[in-house]
Amino acid sequence: MSKELFNILHRGYFPKELPPAFNTYTFALHANDLINNLQPGWNDVDAPPVRCSIPKNGIGRRYVHVLHPLPYFFLAKYVTENYADIKRVCAMSTISYSTPVITQSLKQRYIIPKSKNVASFQERLQKKSLDKYVELKVDVSNFYPSVYTHIIPWTFVGKDVAQTIWRCRRAGTVIPYPIATIDTYDKANQIDDLIEKCQERQTHGIPVGPDSSYVIAEAILSYLDQIVLSKCPKATGCRYYDD
Repeated sequence: MSKELFNILHRGYFPKELPPAFNTYTFALHANDLINNLQPGWNDVDAPPVRCSIPKNGIGRRYVHVLHPLPYFFLAKYVTENYADIKRVCAMSTISYSTPVITQSLKQRYIIPKSKNVASFQERLQKKSLDKYVELKVDVSNFYPSVYTHIIPWTFVGKDVAQTIWRCRRAGTVIPYPIATIDTYDKANQIDDLIEKCQERQTHGIPVGPDSSYVIAEAILSYLDQIVLSKCPKATGCRYYDD
């Protein structure tokens, strides 16, 4: 097992809101042996996540997800193996302050945002807005539950390219793009498929909690950042995710 896979299974599996008493160190340590001894057909299993209700702001509730370990293992493995492609998509955004950063400290999550906290982000936002007359604030409500998983390939190759590849394959015609572009599309499509397996084949929403969802969500938002800035080239701004 790679060091990256061990760390994302150990420090990026359970939602950070769960008490420290709950951890997946033992699972990360022995996951490879478990996978190597699977019965035929079990590597293609899908399962529903367990929803956990936790307090929010002292007065409300929110849900996080604990995924079945088997489909999450394959998702985590694929994400770590193709992390360079995900990182490239995240780097498209010039306004994100929640770009994923890998940590070495065992006391932290495996993948965390570039800005250490919301206060750090707000400080940067104030500095960036000193010479501006107008401020527009946008909050994407219920982002994780609202994501349609089939848009993941759009973030890697663009909407038009992704739809063209899908149509050409469906019609059995030649795909008018380089092999590298098609490979990138296939990688993104595989991530989409593995996320669906973590939630009983649901395409509406992505799980709340694991590091895999964070990096995919950041890739989607970075893609949207690029679209917004291409339409409003004179605009400047900052974007951050809370949790």
